[in-house]
Amino acid sequence: MSEINDLVKRIGLSKLFLWMEAERIESYPEAFSKLKPDLVYTKKTLAADAIGLVATESGKFVRGDFLSNFWGLERASEQKILIRGINALQEATPGFYTPSHQLLEIGQAFARKDKETWLHEFARMVACYEIRTRLMLYLLGKGGRILSFPGGEFFGARSSHGILAGMGNEIPLFADSSRKFNELLQEYRWIALGSWWEKEISSRNLLIDQDFRFEGLREINPPTNKLNTRLKVSLFLMKYLGILENRSSGWAIDPVQATSILGEVIAQDFVEVEFDLSPLQRLREWQTILKDEVGFVTVSELVQRWKEYKKLPVPQAEIEFDTWMRQQIYHGRIRVQETHAGQPRLGRGLYGDETIRKIRFEILES
Repeated sequence: MSEINDLVKRIGLSKLFLWMEAERIESYPEAFSKLKPDLVYTKKTLAADAIGLVATESGKFVRGDFLSNFWGLERASEQKILIRGINALQEATPGFYTPSHQLLEIGQAFARKDKETWLHEFARMVACYEIRTRLMLYLLGKGGRILSFPGGEFFGARSSHGILAGMGNEIPLFADSSRKFNELLQEYRWIALGSWWEKEISSRNLLIDQDFRFEGLREINPPTNKLNTRLKVSLFLMKYLGILENRSSGWAIDPVQATSILGEVIAQDFVEVEFDLSPLQRLREWQTILKDEVGFVTVSELVQRWKEYKKLPVPQAEIEFDTWMRQQIYHGRIRVQETHAGQPRLGRGLYGDETIRKIRFEILES
């Protein structure tokens, strides 16, 4: 068994710079779709060959900041490690990087135009690995805070004047070079770090000091340049998915939608959830109860059970059940053996397909 030799006291964060325009949420997944599982990339080959960025005469890439947060964990010294992004590309050896399994899944889903899958998986990647976004999701969920802007517009023209309200005070989040943001980042450092980064660090036989500090890559404080503009990008993704909802006083997390999109294991960091790790076991029970004499189950009846289980309105339950089934089939947990159109009276079919109102399936994992 390997010994833990070094105690990590400092964790350096890169600047936050995700995709260029908040509304272009497909930017990273589209780039992911161009990467190959059997290739090892350098930063230069990734930019030039895979992503197709254009180099200037000086060797720098036009819009090269697009790649700033692709990276994962790197070692700086015995007591300091670096988190350079959302762990999409992981360092194999110094200077050489391989695509993560999650990146490949997102990229493959994008290539086959499976928007629900790539969108939800991408949101999960961001929620697991983007440090500053994790802090905001916690503060706007379990933290009981509300984020508001002058005029009420989401990260509008005066977003630098955004206020984090709640717990009896108001915090000017981006004022004074986002000093208060960095204070909150340090106060809630373990929540912002999360169990996913903690596991990555532990896998390198490193132990994290209980009182570790977030820093910049080389500076004493995490970089905050244009933080309000940069943070808008990842939070817009959460807004687009309904995880962030607009209330009368500002923006906060919708616990039901957060749980639905991110899943219970991830969402529990940010909201109170009814924790249940076994929807496959529930599906097995429903299959036993609902199947006919030849083993077919009516999809609309499964959706009704999902609706009751998740406490959702029927339209949302239909969308979520479709997405969940697609993911289970893709990951090999469920195999659909046969489909049947049934009668129109049986209601909506799987994925809205009228030829799949009834299914016979096998659960391979529970």
